Amino acid sequence: MKLFALLVGLSLAALSSAQVRMEVTIDGHKAGTATLSQRRNPQGEKVVEFNAVLDIGENSVTIRSESIFNPGGAPTRMFQNRTTSGKDHSTREIIVSFDADGANVVLLENGDRSTKHVTAPATPSRDDASEFWFLRDSPDVGTTSTAARFNLDTLAWDTVNTSFKGTARMTIGKHRVNANITESEEGKAFVDAEGLPLRLELTNTVMERIWEKS
Repeated sequence: MKLFALLVGLSLAALSSAQVRMEVTIDGHKAGTATLSQRRNPQGEKVVEFNAVLDIGENSVTIRSESIFNPGGAPTRMFQNRTTSGKDHSTREIIVSFDADGANVVLLENGDRSTKHVTAPATPSRDDASEFWFLRDSPDVGTTSTAARFNLDTLAWDTVNTSFKGTARMTIGKHRVNANITESEEGKAFVDAEGLPLRLELTNTVMERIWEKS
């Protein structure tokens, strides 16, 4: 399920701890809701937590994940737990730590444990400047960051080019908002001035912010 790995790269952190709720639509059908919380820790690292409960076909899927990035935008730790109940019952937990050579993976799948080391490519760098756009840095329109990004679905490194396309005025849930737009091979993200998602567009999935009633 490519959606959950891609969310790591599309999520941009806010300066202080914050959380948003989003409605998830898959293949044009409402599938459930998700929450995304973001914060910077005292070391200047970016911490992103994502949780979702989704109905997909005859299954209910629960996802919990956390990703940590150093001040240069490189990953230092990733965790994901996905439980599927219903027709296709399964459990999958991934814990990834990173060293100078690459990614150290522990995979627990339906009770079976395995480990592997995935060597990072020599180029491009794992440092991804786009992780700190709108948080610490203000990119110029047209700025592109190219980085090696670890994919939790394939357990491999992908080269991802993320570009800042500029800003646009748009309507999200009857709210008129200004959005910063970024785009990569993984999808398109519309985020607010603090870098929190307003709308995420992936191959077959759309996630849109749910505004809390005041």
